[in-house]
Amino acid sequence: MELSVIPLFLCAKADRLPARQREHTERGERMNLKLMEENGVLVAAVAGEIDHHSAVLLREKVDRQIAARRPRKLCIDLSGVSFMDSSGLGFIMGRYRNMAGLGGEVSVKGAQGRIEAVLQMSGAYRYVRKAEEENT
Repeated sequence: MELSVIPLFLCAKADRLPARQREHTERGERMNLKLMEENGVLVAAVAGEIDHHSAVLLREKVDRQIAARRPRKLCIDLSGVSFMDSSGLGFIMGRYRNMAGLGGEVSVKGAQGRIEAVLQMSGAYRYVRKAEEENT
């Protein structure tokens, strides 16, 4: 069941955003978040760039759904992500901490290229699973 598709940075009027986020919006950079629930698994499909500004919004939206739905598992789909800095890694590990506190787990799928390398080198896969190794 699809919960929502949220085009981040387009949710609010540009003139109400802080200057740095407004600058992001004016350059046309977008982050989309699609939230779906399948068999007790909350899937957060992210598309675009994950940096400091978008990670804040991602965290708010995903945490709200985790609190409301209390899923057993969270699967973060990065197949649509073209760039991710340390803020993206922080987003993933923060969701791991939240889900672990609820007795749940986190998996990541679709990471490619440099994003996959960041996850490997950081040791993130010691805490979160690769979804390809399981059934989501």
